[in-house]
Amino acid sequence: MKYVMNKKPSVIICGCAKDCEQYIDGVFENIEKLKEIFEVKLIYIAFDISSDNTKEKILEKNVNFNIELLEDNRPLIECTENGQKRVLNICNARNRYMEKITNSSEKSDYFIVMDMDDVCSGEMNINPIKDVINDSDSWDGITFDNARYYDFWALSIKPFTVSCFIASDPLKTMRIMLKKLQEQRKNNLKYINCESSFNGFGIYKTKLYNSYYAPFHSKKLHSINDIIECLEKHDIMYNKYFLEDGVIDCEHRHFHMMATRKHGARLKICKQQIFADYSGEHASWLYDD
Repeated sequence: MKYVMNKKPSVIICGCAKDCEQYIDGVFENIEKLKEIFEVKLIYIAFDISSDNTKEKILEKNVNFNIELLEDNRPLIECTENGQKRVLNICNARNRYMEKITNSSEKSDYFIVMDMDDVCSGEMNINPIKDVINDSDSWDGITFDNARYYDFWALSIKPFTVSCFIASDPLKTMRIMLKKLQEQRKNNLKYINCESSFNGFGIYKTKLYNSYYAPFHSKKLHSINDIIECLEKHDIMYNKYFLEDGVIDCEHRHFHMMATRKHGARLKICKQQIFADYSGEHASWLYDD
């Protein structure tokens, strides 16, 4: 689709940064590309203490970008039980930028949430972004597909609306969810409807400003009977404790479901890719290379 917008819409870009020095140049090259579509008003980066020069690398970019570093110098939560516990720190970081954009006098037409690691550091194809902005009446929040989709923890597509880690065999559940994605890729619709998705890059309308992230499962956001019926239908053994409140869950799921229930947000996955097929560490264990 030809990009026909007469005036660039404004955007605030948000992200979290920790130990990602090697990717910062690539990420900001892509932010520079986004200027072709948007008036980039501000970049909020929630920064946690790093073991490399992530902070210094980001501050170098202030020459060409209006960056505000949202630092938290408190010790991070120890994540010794399992890998899922890191979501507690990520959630705290994300809420720093959400609090900032919600309460700031600086407003924009959209805000973009963008990972600062390898997911968003490769060469970006901005044409799908132009396309969805021209079609912005169709959605309130949109993310982008990838042939090697990796972010199944954040993904909720019916009937799989809760974390894949509810299953005794999460990998089996992810592979079933991948088949669901592949089925929807083949239909004639432009977008895939979802209740939650991320995959490293999301564009949101400002009606979602006062939503927030939470790192715990909430029963009130789900129909438990539908969940159990879905799992049993697909012969998935599930951990019943995961159906209780207070269990660790992906922070994006709470954010998106809160946006849906509170603001009536329409969440979509664009079938077009903005990055090459992902081959980084987040997907190396999921796909057979």
